[in-house]
Amino acid sequence: MRSPRKYDNRMAEEIRSISAYLLMQVVAVLAQQALVPVWPIPDEVYTVYRHLRYCSPRLALESDRCSLAYVTRTEAVFGLCDDNDGKDKDEEELYDTVRHPFHPIAVHERCSKYLVVPMRSFHRLAEECGDPKHDVAVVTMTMRCGSTLLSQAMNRVPRTRSVSEPFALDAVCYLHQRLKLGEDETRQGTGQIILLT
Repeated sequence: MRSPRKYDNRMAEEIRSISAYLLMQVVAVLAQQALVPVWPIPDEVYTVYRHLRYCSPRLALESDRCSLAYVTRTEAVFGLCDDNDGKDKDEEELYDTVRHPFHPIAVHERCSKYLVVPMRSFHRLAEECGDPKHDVAVVTMTMRCGSTLLSQAMNRVPRTRSVSEPFALDAVCYLHQRLKLGEDETRQGTGQIILLT
């Protein structure tokens, strides 16, 4: 027979684990810093928001109006596309490279709500997704080299999605270089961001 003390401790640990996973805020964006063409500084992305409700982190996977906006050391933030005039803006609008050549601009302009997820929940979501269902290619380029044109051309290929300059990948690079994020954490974070963007 198990000791009640050990059972209680294990149960309390499981409850803490589950409650941390269930914690996800839906927030309304009241004000945010203007997007400027500089490297984003995670943990200093200035946004003023109002808490609306808590929900399951799975909303980030199940909503087709949601896209990963950025990550910090402590949380991942998904943009939730506006629902104007009773018409849902579909997922493709966030990834329309003709209308919005850069993904951060699309999220900034189209999303008035964010889903704020603790990193622990973000990692768990990525684990639930498993390996990518399609081939993934990451193309890195220098500025002023034609990458926007390439991204727009690739986005016109059937069953292909191009995400131009996602802030979340920049954030992982910043955390690795400036805040000494370890190699393993950087690899894990990069893979998860690609999977969930």
